[in-house]
Amino acid sequence: MKIFALLHIIALISCQKNDFNRQDIINHTFYQLTPSKSGIVLYKPCGANYDSYKIKKNYILHNLGQEYDTIKKIKITQNSPNEILIQGYNTNTQQIEKIIIRQTKEKEKYLVEINKNKYIDSIYSNKVKKVNQACN
Repeated sequence: MKIFALLHIIALISCQKNDFNRQDIINHTFYQLTPSKSGIVLYKPCGANYDSYKIKKNYILHNLGQEYDTIKKIKITQNSPNEILIQGYNTNTQQIEKIIIRQTKEKEKYLVEINKNKYIDSIYSNKVKKVNQACN
């Protein structure tokens, strides 16, 4: 009986999905992280905001620090268990933009790579050191 119960628990655990998917990014904001001598930090330049992506169901706001790109008519595709492709119309450049979001190797869902740069989910931004550039 104990062996049966153990096998049943193992079967339940193995059937759970841990894939990185659209629920992990929709209605989330991701801040770009910057490498430093003390590790990765959330760096805020003087007179600018954090570089970030705010992902909604039908659009994305990409804050570039001092200006925004708005990406509309987005289509979200699951490329692999750890990669999502978003395509949409950038209203500033008037071109189709592709955004690739990957779960990092660390497997922490709050750390992602967006177009090969490391970002953190804003909900977990307290997990990294914040550095503000001094304004002269």
